[in-house]
Amino acid sequence: MIGFDFLRSDAERAAFEALRSRMNVGRLIAHWRMKRGLTQDGLAQIAGTKQSRISELEGLRGNVRFDTLDKISRALGLEITLQPRTTEKMKATAARPGAVYVRTRVGTSRQPSIPPVGGSAAGIA
Repeated sequence: MIGFDFLRSDAERAAFEALRSRMNVGRLIAHWRMKRGLTQDGLAQIAGTKQSRISELEGLRGNVRFDTLDKISRALGLEITLQPRTTEKMKATAARPGAVYVRTRVGTSRQPSIPPVGGSAAGIA
């Protein structure tokens, strides 16, 4: 598991936690876009949005609306799934703490497709 030893203060850890979900989503969108052989512009055209929105999402900038995120996810064949966050103490025993799960339209796997930021360092499935 990737620890939080590099974060020196409680304030740094809190800031990291506030961004963790956004980082996981941005990484997953970029991963699946590239896996599908799409450019940001190509994905934007399929999703009916602007390339700048894809860039904002992948680059952790701006505040993309949920309906835009949903259109992008659908264009990639993904669905959005939420799960409870784990506390720092729970992370020591949880198999995949804070994982962001995705599911393809045709698949039923509940395994994370990419390791979450701050979670397990296992490879991409």
